[in-house]
Amino acid sequence: MNNELPEDNAQAQKIKRQAPRFVLLNNILYRRSFQGPLLKCLSEKKVDYVLREIHEGCCAEYLGGISLARKTMLAGFLWPTLSQYSTRVVQACEGCQHHSNFRQSPATLMKPAWASCPFDQ
Repeated sequence: MNNELPEDNAQAQKIKRQAPRFVLLNNILYRRSFQGPLLKCLSEKKVDYVLREIHEGCCAEYLGGISLARKTMLAGFLWPTLSQYSTRVVQACEGCQHHSNFRQSPATLMKPAWASCPFDQ
């Protein structure tokens, strides 16, 4: 914001590399994206509200973690830990846990199949 770099040379180089990806408009930080709108960088206070509104809001789609992160980016929002936080929101959602697919767990306990002799079916 103030056109100042840190004194640490490595940190200054990192900021110089990442700076072209971001733009500051009306004191709001946005990240440039390849296909779509500028992504508004959110503070920690607003992250929970935005994710819950997209996940449980008026449409109430109850998306999975990755889909929720993509939909949040398409809505124009971004923060550094978007995918991890959206996965945590989905895991904490009672409706998602109640109606989720249980395809990954076997119906019964698995038992090994033994053949009595070679080439026995």
